[in-house]
Amino acid sequence: MVEKDDLLVELDASDWEERLVEQEIRADNAEADYIEAEQELDGNRNRFRESAHGHDL
Repeated sequence: MVEKDDLLVELDASDWEERLVEQEIRADNAEADYIEAEQELDGNRNRFRESAHGHDL
């Protein structure tokens, strides 16, 4: 007989858990790419300012 709070069905969530991990990895990689692009942009701005400092624009 089924009692209150008995587990009747358990779904396999392993595929969803794997997809979640993959998406977390993708998000981490995207964040790292964004940070790298920001740093590159800052470097380019600094080089532009340095080169423009010696020249009239």
